[in-house]
Amino acid sequence: MRKAGFSSFAIDGTHSRHTRYAGTYLVLTGKDAEHHVHILAILVCDSESSASYEEFAQALKKAGMGDLFESPGEEGKSAFQREGEPAGVFGDR
Repeated sequence: MRKAGFSSFAIDGTHSRHTRYAGTYLVLTGKDAEHHVHILAILVCDSESSASYEEFAQALKKAGMGDLFESPGEEGKSAFQREGEPAGVFGDR
């Protein structure tokens, strides 16, 4: 992803109560060199939970974005994983 010009990334969830598009949206954004924010991926799910974030991470890995989930120099450790958390993609929060 950095090769595509994105210097930083964020994942967050938001809820929608729209009658047609209700649910939770997990969104991956990236910021380019000119500080423009781009939506890179969206997952619509039932709730903002560890299982939903895991599903999103697995879908991103399938799409070739698995490098987002490894800390530089720490193979197998998630960049989003807090110290002392289990070794899931995001850890159990």
